[in-house]
Amino acid sequence: MKRATRLAPVKKIMDDVERRMAEQSAVAARVLQGGEQKLQDLLSYRDDYSHGFVRRAGQGIGAHDLVDYQAFMRRLDVAIEQQTQIVDQLRSERDAQHRLWQQAAQRAKSMSHVMERWQIAEQLKVAKREQREIDERAQRHSAARYERSQ
Repeated sequence: MKRATRLAPVKKIMDDVERRMAEQSAVAARVLQGGEQKLQDLLSYRDDYSHGFVRRAGQGIGAHDLVDYQAFMRRLDVAIEQQTQIVDQLRSERDAQHRLWQQAAQRAKSMSHVMERWQIAEQLKVAKREQREIDERAQRHSAARYERSQ
């Protein structure tokens, strides 16, 4: 069995691993995107709520409403901070998945190059052998013609 042929199952496994790593990297990117969107929604909601409160406060509000507003804003700030930490963690996970995918892709590419070099070497070996056989046949044919002419 030729060397390149023996490596084919290994190459298939490496390609499958690379494909799975690419899928996991894409999933991590989508999860990060969702986390970033949630953070953006929280920030947008905070801005909208704050602007709405300023408009209402301009018309006059009671102390109880001010206390409620401050408590709600603190809870919202905590939620934003927590979501920021989640996004940072998701970004780290996405980056790690991307590195794993790149490493798997590099290994698969390296295996492809090895197999290609081996296939070329095998083809060259076959071509040399065929040329040697052609040359030997031609030499025998020439020798046979020479002997018949003698």
